[in-house]
Amino acid sequence: MYILKILKKFSQVLIVMFSVVYMTVLFAATPNPGHSWLEVGDTNGRFATTGTTAYRTFTFPDANATILTTNSLVTVAQGGTSGNSTTTAMNALSQLIAKGDLFVHTGASIGRLIIGTNNQVLMASSSQSTGLVWTPLVLSPAGSDTYVQLNDGGVFGATSSFTFNKATQVLLLDGILNLTAEADPSPSATGTMYIYAKTISGRTMLKGSGHTGVDYAYQPSFFQNGIFIISTGAGTAYTVVGNTLTSVGTVSHAVSETLGYAASQTTGTVSNATAGTGSATTPYYVGSQVGSNGFFFQSRNHFTVATTTGTRVFVGFTSGTMANSVSADDVATDSMIGWQYSTARGDTGWKFMTDSGTAQTVSSTIMPFVINQVFDLFIYLPPYPNNGTVYYRIDNLTLGTTVEGSTSSTLPAGTTTLRAGFQINNLSTTAKIIRTSRLYVETDK
Repeated sequence: MYILKILKKFSQVLIVMFSVVYMTVLFAATPNPGHSWLEVGDTNGRFATTGTTAYRTFTFPDANATILTTNSLVTVAQGGTSGNSTTTAMNALSQLIAKGDLFVHTGASIGRLIIGTNNQVLMASSSQSTGLVWTPLVLSPAGSDTYVQLNDGGVFGATSSFTFNKATQVLLLDGILNLTAEADPSPSATGTMYIYAKTISGRTMLKGSGHTGVDYAYQPSFFQNGIFIISTGAGTAYTVVGNTLTSVGTVSHAVSETLGYAASQTTGTVSNATAGTGSATTPYYVGSQVGSNGFFFQSRNHFTVATTTGTRVFVGFTSGTMANSVSADDVATDSMIGWQYSTARGDTGWKFMTDSGTAQTVSSTIMPFVINQVFDLFIYLPPYPNNGTVYYRIDNLTLGTTVEGSTSSTLPAGTTTLRAGFQINNLSTTAKIIRTSRLYVETDK
């Protein structure tokens, strides 16, 4: 009986010991068991994780600390960035705190350089700990006072040949002004004007335009170039400069607010009657050598009588007489360069024609031929040796339209002499009228 009591007590002790061991193991697996590492590890405070091949040692500071988990951001003090994105991470680590701040190295450490003020630039400075300093932008101009600054091989340059005096408002250019041809500009401000280059029928010329928008070409010098002008006069006569005239048909003068002041020439009322005017001599050449050749031509004409039938017109240069220039659509014996319109050919508008005397080239319709509208007809042939192409242009001044072109086909021979003028043929017994405000021819010599 005594022995049974002892065994009963012993079994109770075993149950208590088993319960203690079980509870120790159970709580050691929780995040906060409330036990020292010696109680959950071995006698040295070590513990094993699942799947390891050997014991791993974790050394902790001898102080209270927060254990890092995947649920907490690692602070900068803990060796992290306190951020879960690139922006927040960089902001946490960076010393840059204001707009425009820069990282710089002092030679010993990385530091912060704050932004300068408006219109300052960053320059090297050995006297600064960072080696850099913000300073006002000050550029030393090249040359002397009034010299205009220019890009001279990547640096500021200047020359005494290009100056501007602010006090006198004088711009000096001791050299060549190279103007690129431009379209006519919009009107300038009141009291100002534009000076520019404009290509007219293949010839680049100096032009001016003021605040009204009216533009004009500057007249080449009369003493240097050969000039021939037919312009209106009074009564039955033209005013002429640089040549004498051969005219056919009665000359009178008419004035119109829309068409301007013009000399009027009328054909007879017999079939194939002509009217017009041209130079009495033939001083113009396409050119075969350096000399007085090539030409710039302009004629302003309009027509007041119906021209859809019984009309042939020629304006330009011919080796024959002006009357012969409208005797046929293709005058076999004459060399010609000019503008043509012929109802006998079925034309509906102006065409440009060149004829070598043996072959003719006629363009397609360039601009409609309409009565009571004013046309400026241009021809430009550069002097030898650049005379392989003739340029042409037509302006309808009434409608404000322009067409330009060029051709190198069937030009007259370089040594063929030509006269300039305009002529109309009635092709029937109805009188036809050609009106002219002016004709202008210029040669380089």
